[in-house]
Amino acid sequence: MSLRPKVLGLRIRQVFVFAFVAGLAVVAAWAVKESARSGLFAWASGAPRWDAPRCVEGLDEAQKSQVLAFAKERLAGLAPAQASAAWREAFPYLERNDVPAWRRLFGAAPCWRFRPRAVLGRVARSRRGDWFLGIDGSLFQAPDALYAGQALPALDVTGASPEDLKALAGFLRRLALEGGPLPRSIGRLAGGEGWRLETSDGLAVLWGGFDFFSEKQKRLAQVRADLQKRGENPEAIDLRYVGSGRVFVRGLAVRSAGERRNLSRS
Repeated sequence: MSLRPKVLGLRIRQVFVFAFVAGLAVVAAWAVKESARSGLFAWASGAPRWDAPRCVEGLDEAQKSQVLAFAKERLAGLAPAQASAAWREAFPYLERNDVPAWRRLFGAAPCWRFRPRAVLGRVARSRRGDWFLGIDGSLFQAPDALYAGQALPALDVTGASPEDLKALAGFLRRLALEGGPLPRSIGRLAGGEGWRLETSDGLAVLWGGFDFFSEKQKRLAQVRADLQKRGENPEAIDLRYVGSGRVFVRGLAVRSAGERRNLSRS
């Protein structure tokens, strides 16, 4: 019994749709399996399910050799959770962005791609390298030369809590987004009164807390412009009382006397 052309066409389309969906399912299952098997940071427990990389991108030759040697000597035989912890401890300054598993279906080699973590400031120097403040507010060590080309502010975060560091990171991110110059250095004020900034030209700014950000930026620009018109060069500008409408300028005429001028405006 022959099928009518209309029915035959429908059956053919159904076969093609079924084959297409089945093919997608096979590819998806393979990609998931491959990701779980080859991912260093897999969530699965038990035996390791990652492959040693055949290539490393984004690093210089010395760093590539270091990463490959570490993967071969330290990660082999570790469960995924242990491998992940060992990796973070050894290379806290690197971010991975590997070749997607689906591309490997078409012949892409297992490859680890790296880039240095984004940082907002240099904290301190130690034997192993410098400490840096990441954009998430965390501190980590990195080789001295990794961020050598970046003009990063020097940060004194002695006594700062994790919440303080996150707030500082948010403040620096906002400064960077607005395109203004980053301060040369930042440190905490005594007595828990916030932060002290030093600009690239040596002006001390007693910023205080990170509230009233826009108002502080505006008043700082106004005060500096007014002083420049009068040819005056202050030692420090105090923005801690912007919330009550006051800005103080210190050290204009007689710095040794600790002059303090009130530039409150109505």
